[in-house]
Amino acid sequence: MNNNPKVTVLMSVYNCEKYIREAVNGILNQTFTDFEFLILNDGSTDKTKEIILSYKDPRIIFIENEKNLGIPQSLNKGLKLAKGEYIVHQDGDDISLPKRLDKQIEFLDQHKNIGLVGTFYMAINEEGEFLQEFQPETNSKRIKEKLAQKNQFAHGSITFRKECLNKVGYYNEDLKYTHDYDLSCRIAEHYDVANLPDCLYKWRNYTESISTRFYLEECLKLEKLLQENKLKDTNEEVGIKRKIAQGYNYLASCAFFNNQHKESLQYSKKSFSYDKLNLKTWLITGITLITSLLPKRFFAFILRLFPHIQTKINH
Repeated sequence: MNNNPKVTVLMSVYNCEKYIREAVNGILNQTFTDFEFLILNDGSTDKTKEIILSYKDPRIIFIENEKNLGIPQSLNKGLKLAKGEYIVHQDGDDISLPKRLDKQIEFLDQHKNIGLVGTFYMAINEEGEFLQEFQPETNSKRIKEKLAQKNQFAHGSITFRKECLNKVGYYNEDLKYTHDYDLSCRIAEHYDVANLPDCLYKWRNYTESISTRFYLEECLKLEKLLQENKLKDTNEEVGIKRKIAQGYNYLASCAFFNNQHKESLQYSKKSFSYDKLNLKTWLITGITLITSLLPKRFFAFILRLFPHIQTKINH
């Protein structure tokens, strides 16, 4: 094993037995090979640990957390053990395409002003079927402008210089779901950032993903706020209702993409209860109803068509 790797690939996993082989294989099959692969098992209760330990590749360094720490704390533990000049993040249910490390490391080597780089990426569903390609901003100035409103990076796709941590610090362990967004913003305050215009990462969008759990918890939290009736004025109430509607719309879309029509319609109904004029909710409801009446072979066609319609509405 190389005791001085150029790159540390960092992955914290919890109950990922269904997808962990694809995630691990995606890293081990990279064309760039000068890396250590730190895998932190964050208290998994399924066969995740058994599957990881079945690999004999010397680049894998397996670390067992004594208890479930949560993602940001587990990642920070890994960052403090990392030996690489560059840190590559990988999620346990996603897939890195073979040229990812090659292209990101070459880019960072050639652009010393860049502190963090992501990539274009594609969404896949629970079964690995293609859903949509995402092409975030690539220019540092435009990324920084948009970061104020929305994350511009798929967390699993980012690679950053370890030296950035000396200036901005580690993941904020108080942020359960937005620790990645927070770190990206802090790095962008001190360094230029970029996204490569190459699709090098497969992000799995499914009903048990971190993103889905975040939206569900956020909706429940905002609903509780409404019920407590402690809002300042009507405008604030309207704004919160729209956020809840958007959250349930996301959950409805996720359920639809994973062929869970009943759950999709339930989330759409909740979205409508907060914003009856949400065009995206009308869209997902209509397509879900139509798809549920069609033979299963038409579902793949609808999956390919839906993102293009949704993109037009978003713009």
